[in-house]
Amino acid sequence: MTFRSITSAEEDEIRHAFQLFDAENTGRIAANDIQEALEDGSVRASAILGRMNDRFKNQDFLSLEEFTELLTYRQNSELDDIHRIFQLFDVDKKGCIEIRDLKRVTNDLGENSMTDMELQEMIDRASSRGGRVSLEDFTSIMNRKLWT
Repeated sequence: MTFRSITSAEEDEIRHAFQLFDAENTGRIAANDIQEALEDGSVRASAILGRMNDRFKNQDFLSLEEFTELLTYRQNSELDDIHRIFQLFDVDKKGCIEIRDLKRVTNDLGENSMTDMELQEMIDRASSRGGRVSLEDFTSIMNRKLWT
């Protein structure tokens, strides 16, 4: 199984999170602590817990490498989900979302009140190239935090 490469900033964040769990600096963290921290019922937490139960079910502790694998898998899984959603728009597999794709999806969802101008504005705001949204643009939009 391949995992998404992580940036040095992401690696630092993962290391910092690991250190919060590893208060005694033993180089390992209790699997139960991770499970308790993730019991908020969110989809992301459920995905991590599922992966943890599949991959590390017989382990009482995780190393930094195992913790990193767990979180990297989650990120990779989210990227796969985003790609699948992108494909719902890009049914022609042209590698971008254009106004006609957005119009088709909005109509499929029963949202028929949006004008072509409004749809084009949505495309223009999301696009780095103008006129169409690439997978990279779409991923960036989907990963934005709307509330801080």
